[in-house]
Amino acid sequence: MVDTKRARAFGPSLPLRARRSVVVLSEPLIARRFAVVAALLATTTALALPDAVAPPASVSLLSELSFERTSLPNGMRVVTSVDRSASTLAACLVLPVGSRDEPPGALGMATLEQQVALEGVRGDDVSDQVRQHRGQESSAVGVEATSYCVDLPSGELELAIRLLAARLNAPPPTPDSFTRLSLRVQEQASHALADDASRAGAVRLQKLAYEGCAPYENEPVASAQAIDSAAAARARDFYVQHHVPRGAAVVVVGNFDPDAAVYLARARFGSTSPQSTGPRDTSESAPALPHRTSERYSSLERPEVQTAELLFGWVAPLHDMRERAAFDLAAAVLALGQGSRLDRLLVDKRPWASEVQARTERLYGPELLLLRVLAKNRADPVEISKLVEAELFRFANAGPSAEELRRARAELTDDWRRRLSSNVARARQLGQFEAVWGTAEALKQRIAAYASITPTEVRDVVRAYLRPWQKTHVAVQPKTALTQVTAAPPKRYHVVRPNENLTRIAKLYGVGVSELSAMNETGRDGAIHPGQKLELPRSARVPKPPRSHTIKKGDSLLGIAKHFGVSVADIVQANGLRRNKPIQPGQKLAIPPSSAPAAR
Repeated sequence: MVDTKRARAFGPSLPLRARRSVVVLSEPLIARRFAVVAALLATTTALALPDAVAPPASVSLLSELSFERTSLPNGMRVVTSVDRSASTLAACLVLPVGSRDEPPGALGMATLEQQVALEGVRGDDVSDQVRQHRGQESSAVGVEATSYCVDLPSGELELAIRLLAARLNAPPPTPDSFTRLSLRVQEQASHALADDASRAGAVRLQKLAYEGCAPYENEPVASAQAIDSAAAARARDFYVQHHVPRGAAVVVVGNFDPDAAVYLARARFGSTSPQSTGPRDTSESAPALPHRTSERYSSLERPEVQTAELLFGWVAPLHDMRERAAFDLAAAVLALGQGSRLDRLLVDKRPWASEVQARTERLYGPELLLLRVLAKNRADPVEISKLVEAELFRFANAGPSAEELRRARAELTDDWRRRLSSNVARARQLGQFEAVWGTAEALKQRIAAYASITPTEVRDVVRAYLRPWQKTHVAVQPKTALTQVTAAPPKRYHVVRPNENLTRIAKLYGVGVSELSAMNETGRDGAIHPGQKLELPRSARVPKPPRSHTIKKGDSLLGIAKHFGVSVADIVQANGLRRNKPIQPGQKLAIPPSSAPAAR
């Protein structure tokens, strides 16, 4: 049986001490001993240096992530990454097609495409050949890419390329085959969501977060439930349109001859139909997101769930690789690994959660930052949501510290090591970047960018994309706890009255001026107008009933202001008074709220 969990070795290890049992040393051995001593001294010196001069962990990972790219005449690309220490090789065929490509009324087509890639059609013997050669095969479908991979012993390069070609060049299945596959996919999707409450919650969150952005709200597993027998004809058309070499990538990782891999790929994939030539235009995968002014909320009742699981998501239309890297770092600062902000806040300091996790989907189009909080028994989900929102507000104002950024870089590098640890995982990641982004070099560019991202850049992406009104919140809860969070808290608004400004309104509700301005996008000048409806933050307090004062003979603005604990300017502005026009007995004044107790 092939060891599919074998991890690639990252860098050489140094001996800890020289052997003492050798008395007579030959010259070559002496040279080697001096080399070891020199290496140990260099290592000791490096460990003694301050962190500021130590090379970032991502530099080491990038030096190990080596590969070569070759383009075929038909638009396909071949990516080879050699690891001589491996006993196996993984070959993957990655197509730039996923649930984003499903047109309205054809949901689940990408999942059927994946099943065809994995199972083929009746009569082929690909799966039998994989098993006979002590290998494994797998497939995966996502929002932007579909992959089919085989993991075989290192001497089976020719077989691996031949099996990939058999999957790509297979004729379209018959409608009967699609009907058979659709029933299986429907059953698998139903079981997947029924058995995994966390996955069901993530599916719900993705649909809400991308609502109005049709290509990306089509979740592969959830949409597969919509497949029925009538989908067979549509599935065959989808397969014919998308199961083509255009923009596809063949990736081989492990112990093999890279020149032989390119030669075999050229022979097997080079003679395809002219209509499939040219790389696919991936610009269509970045549609504009609809404008949002308030958060979205949903809840799921799952009887098998013991404690509440809270999912938060923010979608960001990122513009370039540096902004994407900053988005990754923001997620890592928030909740990636021990020592992250929310880990300290919700797990260490308060008994609210047993685990917090954050990740970015790392898509070509609008990216999703997903935050997962596993609440402890009797923890209040509403209070957890408030704490998360307050922490994000602090993050947007101050950004990360230098130490937080250093820790986040290390956590992200470790995360990428895990993602790239096996031959199949590395081949799939390289293939997705090659097929969807147009080049596998984009993967290295993203990792390399972490080292130079500044705290200001991280703060800017938080300010731009992780605001309360951009949040999507899904609560997966036990049946007995569902009453804790049954619906999104009702939104509260303030209708602007004459002579009011943002400062006065913020003071009235006990909120920050900048928070109120950002939530309603009033701009830098904070201009508002009478009759305008302003949405209030959740933290807004209930204002005291409006006060008034009827002027009596002998009253003055200064005396009235002192009595109610407000300033003269507040009264003048609240009532539109003119300083050169005296007040009159019987005149009724509106008294604005005060932050100090009334004078007696």
